[in-house]
Amino acid sequence: MISEYKINRFTKCSSNATFESRSGVQYFSNDINSTQYNNYEDNIYVYKTLKELMELINAEIKKHINVESIDLFINEEIQNVKVNHQIDTRFWGRIKALVKFNDITFSMVPYWHPLPKYSNEKDFKDFAKEIINRCLGIPNSIPKKDFVSNRIPIIFESPSSGVLLHEVFGHLLECDFFIHSPFKNYLGKKIGNENLNIFDNGTLGYHCISQYDDEGNELKNSLLIEKGYLKQLIADKMYSKMLNMELTGNGWREFPDGKVMPRMTTIYAQEGNKSLDDIKRIYEETVLVKSLHGGQVDINSGDFTLYTEEAYVLHKGVITNYIYPTVIYGNAIDTLHNIVEIGNDLKFTRMICGKQGQMMPVGIGGPSLLIKELKVGRNHYEK
Repeated sequence: MISEYKINRFTKCSSNATFESRSGVQYFSNDINSTQYNNYEDNIYVYKTLKELMELINAEIKKHINVESIDLFINEEIQNVKVNHQIDTRFWGRIKALVKFNDITFSMVPYWHPLPKYSNEKDFKDFAKEIINRCLGIPNSIPKKDFVSNRIPIIFESPSSGVLLHEVFGHLLECDFFIHSPFKNYLGKKIGNENLNIFDNGTLGYHCISQYDDEGNELKNSLLIEKGYLKQLIADKMYSKMLNMELTGNGWREFPDGKVMPRMTTIYAQEGNKSLDDIKRIYEETVLVKSLHGGQVDINSGDFTLYTEEAYVLHKGVITNYIYPTVIYGNAIDTLHNIVEIGNDLKFTRMICGKQGQMMPVGIGGPSLLIKELKVGRNHYEK
């Protein structure tokens, strides 16, 4: 690594017609001959453009529905890194909407990448339509309740299925966590449903638009779990040598002086052949999770917690109740074995992942996943 600089921008718009923006440039370099990026005029253009485009979203939404509130956030980073004797310009960024409609709050990230085309008017109008359709899909006049169940089937619809794959399985497949986790006993062995194929694919561009990782390795599409068998790990240079594993182009760090770690790029499961409607009718009573706030996994035990944002109770495939935000508990290995159906509705989106104090953008992808049983609303996991 010879030289590096990073530019950060952040902007926010609310539906109450106020507009806030914050600009900041962070410049890093370990090469005294490199030139600092002068972005003053560019920043003015970006904020003016983004404000206009986000106002388009609000205007489009108000034509069709009356949302209680909507906040839109745009965060972008442009980073230049000299790797493999050439400059790799990376674009990181995402757009996120936090919407309150019918007293239900949920978040959305568009399926298109905000960079480098953040000034595309059509994309922002399409995002407004996505939000409208999501709001119109929320059932009217259903009772809301706290929900607790010791064992119940749970359907994770995209994007919540992508969060499940990332938080519960993905971190345990990163080499530095893998060596401490219960997954270490399953390398080369069957660990899940025979129809389950899980990939980490850095070439899709969902985590960032780039050619190389922070160690100069080309990004790859790695098949981690194949037909239920644990085949490959997420590795950087150090751990690939230590464990004699294939180097997968997953060495990343947030800052130029940060520690390189094995980290996911875009993790996803290959889609199956069942429709979501068919999956909903498999069990008499099911919980449907549409979105999650996030989650965490204990790398030593594989026990995990996930925090619901929008979830419902289904009876014979029909929504009967909205569940107030709660917690889902389980164990990673048990859950891999208990994936009983995989949907045909694979979708991709983005999230921010924190690991050992470093924040990174990542991609996630998920078809709908039906888990045979998990706990809802308890404060610990019990076998």
